Amino acid sequence: MTEPRRDRWGRYLLPDPATGEERAWTRATTLANTLSDPWGLVDWKLRMAVKGVATRDDLRALASALPLDTGKKQLNEVAQDAIEYAGGSSGRNMGTALHEWTAQSDRGEDPKVPEAWDVNLELYHAELERHGVRTIGGLVEQIVCIPDLGVAGTLDRIVAWDPGWYIADVKTGASLDYSWLEIAVQLALYANAEYLWNATTEQWMPMHPVDRTQGLVIHLPVEVARCDLYWVDLEIGWAAVTLAVDVREWRKRKDIHRPFGVDLLGRSPVQPVLDLAGDGASTAASVDPDPVKDSPAAAGAIKTEGAPTELAPAGAPAGDVAHDPRLYVGSAITGETAPEGPPPGVPVR
Repeated sequence: MTEPRRDRWGRYLLPDPATGEERAWTRATTLANTLSDPWGLVDWKLRMAVKGVATRDDLRALASALPLDTGKKQLNEVAQDAIEYAGGSSGRNMGTALHEWTAQSDRGEDPKVPEAWDVNLELYHAELERHGVRTIGGLVEQIVCIPDLGVAGTLDRIVAWDPGWYIADVKTGASLDYSWLEIAVQLALYANAEYLWNATTEQWMPMHPVDRTQGLVIHLPVEVARCDLYWVDLEIGWAAVTLAVDVREWRKRKDIHRPFGVDLLGRSPVQPVLDLAGDGASTAASVDPDPVKDSPAAAGAIKTEGAPTELAPAGAPAGDVAHDPRLYVGSAITGETAPEGPPPGVPVR
């Protein structure tokens, strides 16, 4: 199969089935990874990078020489080299090789498999045969798309198992324990695809009808001689697709914040006047913000209806104050009526 062109982000550049114009398609795996938890992978990469730097003098020297602010690209390369040196890609490469051998075999080709991995390929075919799962040579590693979502990806297999056809995916990782959500999303996308790319004619054709409720995972871990088959709930996967699409749209939003000034309701900033009378008649007006000029001490008294107006002379002890006007500010704010007479426990001169 001739591989289509890709853009710099690895997205397929293929024509739109409706318009015929070339467009970039979001990868199915990219959408599937939207909801995945990356911390297990991140921690593994950190461990491998540390191990690689610790065992190679040249990488350690480069890491110490490069500045953090201007040497980001080079430091990223050092980290990647360290991961590679620690064996970070060996398992992935072996898995990719085993995956390719199964595909070649299912297409009717004669893969050149090293003796050490003969048993893995034999187990693969034996397990499919034992469960009555039949691969279809012309439907191996095919590109499919969902135009409404702008998503395209390469499905591994469409297989036959009475009473119908199903999406199947070959996984060669050591464990799938933390991958089931993204696997369900990925297979649900393939099962709900509308078009399949014909690499010979370079045109889209209608997708083959497949079961959209469940898909098949063929787990063939590269490091052990084992093959296990699992059903995956594609209805759960499709619900997660909808959620992943919403998450990606939310990430694009630019209206979440704005500079302070006009608020989110379009109101201009105003300075409120406290309703010290407690009659609910507080209005937004221009006031002098001078805290000294407008303080009760400078004014000598605060004029409020139903509240005493006398204040103790400057320097008088607090116990000589008949009414502390600060007691009424809270009442004015909350709308409560100021009490008559002095508050309990406050001496009157």
